[in-house]
Amino acid sequence: MTGADTYVSPDWYASPDQVPTWLYQSVHLTGPVRKISEDELAPHLDALSAKFEGWLAPKTPWTSSKVSAGRMETLKKAIVGLVMTVEEIEGSFKLNQHKSDVDHAGVTNALALQDDAGAQAIGQQMVALRPQLDYISPLVARKPADGRNAP
Repeated sequence: MTGADTYVSPDWYASPDQVPTWLYQSVHLTGPVRKISEDELAPHLDALSAKFEGWLAPKTPWTSSKVSAGRMETLKKAIVGLVMTVEEIEGSFKLNQHKSDVDHAGVTNALALQDDAGAQAIGQQMVALRPQLDYISPLVARKPADGRNAP
């Protein structure tokens, strides 16, 4: 599973001789996976749709009842539903934690100017790692509208 990610230009560092890089957050899950039955698939799809349709409020949520039964059965045949029993969780991130304070602040300030939600989320995490630094454009902690990549 991936979290926020963003490209970093070498021009954003104060130090010379830098190269482009990518900052990211991810979680690796390990465990057995099984295919869910046809009987389990419909309720799973309805729950999944309800979750994501909820993000679009105040829009009236879409439900599977808006699709004819025949069409839904055809579509479900193209879906393979899987359930994983998570036995191990391993988190990983690269947030320039090895860089100097001045380079850390330079990248964070540049990320604050980007329109990309991933850049904003990574910048927020970088500020949280080193809150004592002086940032030109501090990223105010906020939750993205879709609820993803929140610090």
